[in-house]
Amino acid sequence: MAFLKIFPHEEYNFSEQERFACKSYRFTCKKGSSYKGYRIYRLSKTGAELVCSNDAEFNEGEFFARLEQHVFPSLTESGVISGGHAVVRLDDKYSCGQEPIKSTALAMQMINRLQVAHGKKYDFLIQYNDLYVEFDHNRTNKDAVNENRFKMLNPIILPTAINALVKQTGEQLNRKIPINICFSKNLADKFKRYIKKKKKTSNSFVLSQGENGVSRWDYMLNGKPITVLLNDKPNCTACNAAMLRDIRFNVDNKHVRDNYKSYVGIFPYCSMDNVLNGCSVAFNVYPDLNLTAYVIIYGESCN
Repeated sequence: MAFLKIFPHEEYNFSEQERFACKSYRFTCKKGSSYKGYRIYRLSKTGAELVCSNDAEFNEGEFFARLEQHVFPSLTESGVISGGHAVVRLDDKYSCGQEPIKSTALAMQMINRLQVAHGKKYDFLIQYNDLYVEFDHNRTNKDAVNENRFKMLNPIILPTAINALVKQTGEQLNRKIPINICFSKNLADKFKRYIKKKKKTSNSFVLSQGENGVSRWDYMLNGKPITVLLNDKPNCTACNAAMLRDIRFNVDNKHVRDNYKSYVGIFPYCSMDNVLNGCSVAFNVYPDLNLTAYVIIYGESCN
């Protein structure tokens, strides 16, 4: 199964224990940025091509005019738009940072306009950042299950503000908008399994030894090395490569079926390199990835 597919919660009836999984938890992935504009890239085998950009203060009217010119006409009748790229907050799973809310709102505006003005029905996708979830440092068994990650995923609770935006847009469009949910660690591990043999037989994967004995697998794209494994551990680039495959194909028990044929991803500036590199690798690593794909860089971070 490619993604977990749910719909907005009609009401919140989770217990307080489920809501506050770990009140003292602090996620450490906080990259500073002050980016206020936007960039739109088209993805293909040759990499990420910058279609248009405006690095000044974001202007909604100008932005949507560019979408109408460069993006919307090439999209298929149905597809998926991602937004709300966020860290699950264990101190309160109902909440999230302002940036994921902003990108969700933008994604909902795009879904609304695509259906009303173009007759194209698009679903929603959230990629949660859980690649580096710290263990409980008080644990006595270092081989034990990472309880912090377990609490993050059980149960999965949509932040209240994101839930409300998707529900409201669905009501405006007279349909329930499906929400696909994926997690970075699961995707990264999936990429590692997929290329485990391929990287040893393909000239595109290069193994190098770094400082302090750190081994590194790079994928060579247009002569540029893109790191996908460090000490045999997949990174953010790897998870974005696997995400693109799961968008295009639903792989279940080795059965490969069509999934979405068009994708627009909204990501914050801090994740730009990982997203663009990962998606570019995907078009070259996975066969027959005939997907119309764009990435929009909008906002500062996933916090």
